Amino acid sequence: MRLLRAETYWVGLLAFAYVRKELAIDPDELKSIRRHAPLVKARALFTWIMRNHTGAPPASYPTIGELLGGRDHATIINSANTADILRDHDPAFATLCARFADFLAESAEPQGAVQ
Repeated sequence: MRLLRAETYWVGLLAFAYVRKELAIDPDELKSIRRHAPLVKARALFTWIMRNHTGAPPASYPTIGELLGGRDHATIINSANTADILRDHDPAFATLCARFADFLAESAEPQGAVQ
């Protein structure tokens, strides 16, 4: 297993939580070998999050593949391309991507913070 940067690890945990919350897909399902359309879409969302919210440089394709059950980097490149297409053509997917930033901010707030 690769050594992950703390930021990559943290965003990965949040990405799994976000996919579970928004799409009701468990991390074990994301890591499974199944290729049903809802899982493809969920993996594309996970990949987009990991490539766009893990700082510079973004999480590598092999790292994302490992987080998703040992998938090959070429599979993750395809997933990233799928995410770009979905963001351009599926308003619901684009909204999911945009709302992750809010989820990330909420998750970073200290417990019991007064607003």
